[in-house]
Amino acid sequence: MVQEKVKEDTAKGIKHAMMLDGKITRKVVKQTVMTTVYGVTFVGARNQIERQLKERGDIPSEECWLAASYLAKKVIGCIGDLFSGAQDIQTWLNLCARLISKSIPPARIPAALSAPVPQRGNSKKTLAQNRTKEEQMTTVVWTTPLGLPIVQPYRQTKRKQIATALQTIYISDPNAPAAVNSMKQASAFPPNFIHSLDATHMMLTALECQVRR
Repeated sequence: MVQEKVKEDTAKGIKHAMMLDGKITRKVVKQTVMTTVYGVTFVGARNQIERQLKERGDIPSEECWLAASYLAKKVIGCIGDLFSGAQDIQTWLNLCARLISKSIPPARIPAALSAPVPQRGNSKKTLAQNRTKEEQMTTVVWTTPLGLPIVQPYRQTKRKQIATALQTIYISDPNAPAAVNSMKQASAFPPNFIHSLDATHMMLTALECQVRR
């Protein structure tokens, strides 16, 4: 699909299409296609493709960045056209994770909205919003068909700087209560959910093979 679109642009005389025509191999676009389910952005896709174009060595290095930008748009567009159903599911899972990670238990809402007296020029609204964010402690949890509970561990890490005689290091306690990282929860949920189903399928297949052996 990408090759066809590039050929169409080549016929129109578009510079980078003409430069890339006949040079779009599986290797050039594979990483971007494979990482789409992990929420790769346009910038990430452009960087991936730029590395592949530089490795080819048949495109001027000063043109690789713009050529990669052009090609990344084409690849992402074709993925959306070809896998529209899968992309809709991914978007829905992503939205679910965002809503879950930003939710607050009903019992905690009054306390979250009862802001203390403003200090140092802070408004009540700002303090209330800060308190609300601190109450967002709900991580995304689901159960596989095997009955295995899955909990996404992504939370905002709190690091403490420790200065020693040799160096400065940062330490964090992964078990300390902390607000969830809503962005990481959302971006990781679609691939993690699919991986859990793949693992379930593999396990059930192995068990069935054992029964039928």
